[in-house]
Amino acid sequence: MKKYIFSFLIFLLSLNSVLSAQDIELPDISTTIGNDSVSVELTDLPDFKNRVTEIDGSGNIVPQLPQIEKPEDTELSSSLVEENQKSLYAQGMVGGGFPCLFNCDFSLYTINGVQPFKLDFSHNSANGYVGQSLNGNYFDRDTQLFAYKKFVAGNFSLQLEGNYFSNSEGFQNKTPLFTSINKDYIKLGMDYGFIFNENFDLKLNLNSSFYNRYSQTSDIKAIENIPSFLYQAGYLFASPELITDFYFKHFSAYLSGQYVFNTNLYGLEKDFAYMNKFKNEESEIQREIILGNDETRMSHRGVFSVGLKWQNDSAKIYGNASAVIGNYLNGQNVIVPFNAGVEYSIPVYFSNRRFTIGAEGGMQSFANSVWDLENKYKFSVLSFIPEETSFWYGNFNLSVPLKSSFTGKAFVEYKRNALGNNTWEADYTEDYRTCGVYGYSKRELQLLTTEFALSYHYKIFTLSGSWHSNWLDVPLLENIQLLGLQLNLQDENARWGIDLQGLYSFENSLTVPLVNFEGFIGITPAVRVVLNATDIVKLVKAEKRVYAGEYIGRSGTASLLLKFFL
Repeated sequence: MKKYIFSFLIFLLSLNSVLSAQDIELPDISTTIGNDSVSVELTDLPDFKNRVTEIDGSGNIVPQLPQIEKPEDTELSSSLVEENQKSLYAQGMVGGGFPCLFNCDFSLYTINGVQPFKLDFSHNSANGYVGQSLNGNYFDRDTQLFAYKKFVAGNFSLQLEGNYFSNSEGFQNKTPLFTSINKDYIKLGMDYGFIFNENFDLKLNLNSSFYNRYSQTSDIKAIENIPSFLYQAGYLFASPELITDFYFKHFSAYLSGQYVFNTNLYGLEKDFAYMNKFKNEESEIQREIILGNDETRMSHRGVFSVGLKWQNDSAKIYGNASAVIGNYLNGQNVIVPFNAGVEYSIPVYFSNRRFTIGAEGGMQSFANSVWDLENKYKFSVLSFIPEETSFWYGNFNLSVPLKSSFTGKAFVEYKRNALGNNTWEADYTEDYRTCGVYGYSKRELQLLTTEFALSYHYKIFTLSGSWHSNWLDVPLLENIQLLGLQLNLQDENARWGIDLQGLYSFENSLTVPLVNFEGFIGITPAVRVVLNATDIVKLVKAEKRVYAGEYIGRSGTASLLLKFFL
């Protein structure tokens, strides 16, 4: 088997060399990690889930289809049972395709014992979107690395995590000054815990991160007279948090205190003054867009929280409240976010799924991260630390198993900005575009969101449908109405499988349906060959799909992958 894997890797490398025979820069091996926690249960082993890359322009929030009962990977599961004493596992995927795609994803981890570790690496790149030149700066690359280790000694526990993410996006010949915008993000975390007894424990969490953005240029002199924040940025974040937990029968409570520090590592005043001159606008509106409401380079935020919960096998009632103080609260001295909720869940005799109903409401408030915003909205830049965003909200959710084969889900939520702390979004209009990048503005949002989903499962066949709606304001990169349909067929012995997914919206971004396909054939219980195609309609028609503003994203792709578990 190793011989076949090695031969397949040689074939992919040869294919990538042929497709990239022109003067194309090979992707740098860098990486991304976003695992906030690591589960070490046996059910998390060989996952082999369909990995369909979301197409830019489809919106960041795609309704999640209802949980369905798929046939178990019986061959793979039996092999795991036979190797139950094995302590070290490896899982991966590697492949490539059109247009100049390369994709790899590897994991190494342990699950036995009380001191597990996990190491993840992935790299995904594309050069030359459908219908575009390989030399036209139409490319993107993502690299991710995640490391986790847990130590346990008596009542002490220590968890260490490290994340590294690197991203590069080509400017698609939209500016003569730059060829690409590059982002590096590093996050480190340490969680220390001590259990005093069955009723009381103490935790200390230390988190820090560094974000660096820079644009690649072939002419240094050409950018000497433009604001530096348009092509570089650096932000440092640090946050210690102390948490105490109390437990008594069905009751639990916690108290916590957190300090959050964030600083802009580059000077701002010169850039701000020049930006007004550069845009030839001196209005107060333009000044707020560029400066924000605070010209300091550092933000300080303190959060003191308390929570109470009662829970048994069927019901859960909970409430939380916090006091937030800081210098980036939009003029507020203190903000008091809170929430209260209830959830009820019972088993039903005709299904192994539970009937669940729940509701929650209150006010949420959070500090905006430059990394989160610039990573979410491509080709956008911030020159300052954005202020707090707050929402009044209330939601209701329902999950109903209908006999043994059907599952229905419903979710309704109302949200509205509170206290004048509005939502920061990139503005992809021409007025906010400078040197190939877009600026930011604040929007007061009033949202009414609904999601309905239904799934049917019978033997090897599963069919799921969903309907996601924004009835009032529509968040950036989302759709007013989005319909989803998914079909899955999988052999009971996991020897083959097919997954077909379609998304459709009545708006311009998705009037051409987004159709994805993935099929696999099992060579052995631990090795699969996978054929993957995304945005098939655009692939066949060789058409572009708009991301936002004047930029496009990946449209049609086709790739051959090898997935394995060792």
